[in-house]
Parts: sequence; structure tokens; C-alpha cells
Amino acid sequence: MALTHSVSTSLEEQRSIWAEAYRGVRQRSEELCAPLSPEDYVIQTTPEASPAKWHLAHVSWFFETFLLKEYLARYPEFHPLYRDLFNSYYEQIGKYHPRHERGFLSRPGVGEIYRYRAHVDEHMLTLLHSVSESLWPSVQQRLAIGLNHEQQHQELLLTDIKRNFSANPLRPAYRSDLPETPKASAPAMRWLAFPGGVREIGH
Repeated sequence: MALTHSVSTSLEEQRSIWAEAYRGVRQRSEELCAPLSPEDYVIQTTPEASPAKWHLAHVSWFFETFLLKEYLARYPEFHPLYRDLFNSYYEQIGKYHPRHERGFLSRPGVGEIYRYRAHVDEHMLTLLHSVSESLWPSVQQRLAIGLNHEQQHQELLLTDIKRNFSANPLRPAYRSDLPETPKASAPAMRWLAFPGGVREIGH
């Protein structure tokens, strides 16, 4: 995500633009999870795939750790143990729960994760509209990183949902309102001839 402003854009306009971008990215993550059942949020069928609720919590942990705790005075931490539980592998921050055991966590439940997200969202919007002008450039920079980070996890979220569903013999669909892929067969393999020689490729 790249947001640009003209020289004449006021600080208040920048605050509003970035707050709206924040809302949009956060809402998109929850929209992607709308087709899931509560059970779908928890499963982890391979160490490389994370549960959906872990993705939702981790991106919130990022904003809480790198923006709210740093820049919002008297920020009330949602849960002290989330600091380690939803850290991925940021060793400079501290301990983290083993990646391959994220699917072991029945608690916190899905409802609690959404309350965590709402808590972070409320305080993030407070921060964006109240941080001092001198700190705004630093906040804006970290916010851009955080939004790109959440968008990256949106891609991972969909990949992991598909991987987790693929392990189910019922072959569940992520969504029932999408068009089916037309059935087709690949053409038979054949050799392709082209002139040989030395070629320069790459940048």
C-alpha cells in the first residue's frame, strides 16, 4: 500500500486518509474470514500453514507492539501474554509460541480474537487522530509497514485456508458463490523446436 500526498495536504487530511486506509485493510481481513465456521478458524494441517484466528491476532499484535505501545500514552494492553503468544518470530521482541503448535490453541476463542482486534482498532484510531505533529512521520511510516504486513497476511490467510480445507475428505469449498472452474484437459505434451545459441537474460 502506497499513499501519497501533495505538499499542500494538511496534517488533519493526512490523518483522515490514513485512518480510512487503516479501516479498509482491517475490514478486508475480517471479510476474508466471513465464510468460515468457528471450527475453521482453529485448524492447522501442516506446520507451514497457520490457523485463521492466529493470522487475525498476529496482525493486531503488530499494531499493538510497534505503534500503540510505542506512541500512545497509557495504552491499556489487551492481554499481557499475547505479547509472546502472537509474536511470529520477532526475536528482538521476545519469546514466541512455536509455529507448528499454533493449531494447538483452542483458547483464546474466535470471539476473543475479534474483541482483541476491536480493542486495537479503537486505540489505533485514537492514536492516528491525536499523535503529535512531531511524531506523525514516524507513526505514518510504521503504519504503512503495518498495513502492508496485514495485506501480506491476507494472502497467507487465503493460502492457508485452502491448504487446511484440502485435508478434509468432504472437500469443503471456501465460498459457494464463486464460479466453478471449467473442466478441461491439458493438451498432449510435445517437443518445441527453437534456434539454439548463447542468449543474455536477466537484469
